[in-house]
Amino acid sequence: MMEFAQGLTSALQAVFWGLLLLLFCLFVHELAHYLAARWSGIRVTEFFMGMPCRYRLSWRDKKVGTEFGITPLLLGGYNRISGLVSLPEEHCAQVLAYLSAHGTASVAQIASGCGITPDEALDALTTLADWASVVPFYDPAKGEHPSQSTYPELWMSPARDANGLTVYDAGHDFSTEGSSAEGEPYALPCDPASFLERERTHTFLGVSMPRRFAVVLAGVAANICCGLLLLALIFSGIGMDVSVDKNVLGAVEQGSLAEQAGLQAGDEIVDINGTACASWTDVSAALDVVREGSRTAELSYLRDGVRHTVQMTLPQDAYYFGVSAPVERMRLPFVEGVKLSFSMAGQMVSTVARLFVPTQAIEVLDQSSSVVGVSVMAATAIQSGLTTYLYLMAAVSLSLGFMNLLPLAFLDGGKAVFLLWELISRKTVPLKVQNVLTYVSLAFLGFIFLYTLRGDIVRIMTGGI
Repeated sequence: MMEFAQGLTSALQAVFWGLLLLLFCLFVHELAHYLAARWSGIRVTEFFMGMPCRYRLSWRDKKVGTEFGITPLLLGGYNRISGLVSLPEEHCAQVLAYLSAHGTASVAQIASGCGITPDEALDALTTLADWASVVPFYDPAKGEHPSQSTYPELWMSPARDANGLTVYDAGHDFSTEGSSAEGEPYALPCDPASFLERERTHTFLGVSMPRRFAVVLAGVAANICCGLLLLALIFSGIGMDVSVDKNVLGAVEQGSLAEQAGLQAGDEIVDINGTACASWTDVSAALDVVREGSRTAELSYLRDGVRHTVQMTLPQDAYYFGVSAPVERMRLPFVEGVKLSFSMAGQMVSTVARLFVPTQAIEVLDQSSSVVGVSVMAATAIQSGLTTYLYLMAAVSLSLGFMNLLPLAFLDGGKAVFLLWELISRKTVPLKVQNVLTYVSLAFLGFIFLYTLRGDIVRIMTGGI
């Protein structure tokens, strides 16, 4: 029973510290996307930690309109950025004008008033909803709710100020004359086509190409910068504990042979079985000889200037005496710390690039970890100290950034490739092609996750993590 409780406690600690680390890195990533979109004038209706799910905890910011929250599926995060995907815009101008004039209307009323079919009206409303230009009204009395798989029958015009700005747009002022509340009629300040074009400027598709690249790559840049800053902080600010080559005991493990023999941290080793020891290299080499030979060590040491001698014999099933090298905290000059941080980042880029070399891909995956492995390492790291935990956080942040640069449709790198294609060809990648590439990318990432998860499980079962 005691072993079960200890195992459960260890598992919960791994989950907690692993989630904390991953959520921090994901939060940095998604926050950068959010801020870049807001800076570009794009509407962002949702900001969530966790994958989309019906069950969520959230609140809506009254100033910017964005719904912030968290879901139980804590394996990612997302922003709902208006106009991120190209949708049909046919009939959007007249549908938007009709709904603005009436405030609230059903799909059937909109279709009749615009002289189009209900399906065409719904297609236009879907596009406008993605732009946050119209608001679906889910009637609780009819059992409707926002997480249902279909759109409701009724639609509303969003609250707008006198200049047509919504709560998602910077600079809105609903106190000005000519403003309208949600669901109330709003008089367009220009013709329907011009108003639709104004609405389009608040979407991802309606801003300049440099701003679109900035939004897509902001998360990658934030993760890489965060990882580099953490490493620079560790190397130049906090410092790293590094082993030094002195013939002094850095630590004595509790319950070990060394402790039983009376050895203490700080003892200076003079000789082992008559072999003089002037450095930790000498101590380690002498202990290796003992392990492979007589398995008995007669060890002389100095403590407070007084020489002592003890004898230790390794049992048949033992291999360690329980002593470790002395460590000193080393802090690099800031410039050197930054250089070392970039050097480590470069090594990580090289590792990620090897995924696309068929003869090396499996080797890279064998050395990689899934969420489970990262959680176990996080729990171990926090036990070693905050510095070790921050070091792991920096490594995960860099990995998340570089992995998102992969040219896969589901990742930021894939979206950047789509933008590059549009910039060169002046044509967007067809939605059907994007969907197919997304499914292929998901399958590839699923394979990586399952393969690394299998490796983590094997390492945990064999004590490798």
